[in-house]
Amino acid sequence: GRTWTTIEAPWGRAGYLLESRGSTTPWRMALRTPTFANVQVLEAVLPGTRVDDVEATIASLGWTLGDLDK
Repeated sequence: GRTWTTIEAPWGRAGYLLESRGSTTPWRMALRTPTFANVQVLEAVLPGTRVDDVEATIASLGWTLGDLDK
């Protein structure tokens, strides 16, 4: 079977996928964290941003470094 669920996380909504092929251990598990979605907007936001403002722009998006590598 397969199930997808979401929970409210500090920076948005987190999604979890769990898939099984009928055994006692999961076949696939996937996470979609709010940081993953929030950082994707950088491609649209950063072009044209002054170099002095890049750090503040990135910091304002709401992301967690530990979340980013999932």
